[in-house]
Amino acid sequence: MTACGNTDCGVSTGICGELTFGSGTLDPDGYWEIPCETCREANYRRERKQFIKAGMAVAAIKSSPRLGHLHAIIRRELGNAKDGVHANPARWSAAVEMWERLAELFGVRT
Repeated sequence: MTACGNTDCGVSTGICGELTFGSGTLDPDGYWEIPCETCREANYRRERKQFIKAGMAVAAIKSSPRLGHLHAIIRRELGNAKDGVHANPARWSAAVEMWERLAELFGVRT
């Protein structure tokens, strides 16, 4: 169900890379004939809540020495993976598992 209650209301990605909401004809650039401000605002509020929850999770991680260490491991391992260096599989899986638990605790989508 859409936030506006209109069963014809849809979502697309505009040429700008942002989500667009509305009904009617969708032009080739991803914009609707009849834009829906209600759904756009509802999406904005939902994304803002996720952003705030993610910020709370990061603040909690940085304030805890143990969690801060975990965050450093994840950042280093991600950097290694990006640079083509093989990450330590055991350390990486333990860090990812802990990170997923924290994300679940704070209600953050990963």
